[in-house]
Amino acid sequence: MADGISVRNNFGRRQRMGLVTRFALSGFGLACLAIGLVVLMSLSMAGFPDGYISPYDRLTSPAVQVLSWLAVLSACYFLVLAFRGARLPLGAALLRMFVAVILIWAPLALIDSCPRWDMCGQAFQAVTGSFIDDGQGG
Repeated sequence: MADGISVRNNFGRRQRMGLVTRFALSGFGLACLAIGLVVLMSLSMAGFPDGYISPYDRLTSPAVQVLSWLAVLSACYFLVLAFRGARLPLGAALLRMFVAVILIWAPLALIDSCPRWDMCGQAFQAVTGSFIDDGQGG
């Protein structure tokens, strides 16, 4: 069929995974791969050019590394779903993408933007007893 793969579900009705679902899954998988690789590349260049790695970077580096590898793994998952003919309706695919955004992308964005927020800086100071030094000098 031109618009997708047709299969029978448990109730005997025909169910299709259309091109829109395949494109959404593959596009999201490629976006996960790009974000994961860009974050891993930025981690590998930490301290460039002067070699200074801030205490905030040292503290958050393990979490960022785990989250970026999870982004790469989720990219593999979504690409396999797209190209192996997963029988997902569009709503189920969008729900899985939303969960990946909440569990992987949101923490990465929060870690990256935390030093610029007063509330986050106050929480960091209350927990660690020191100010956030993210290496952004004046």
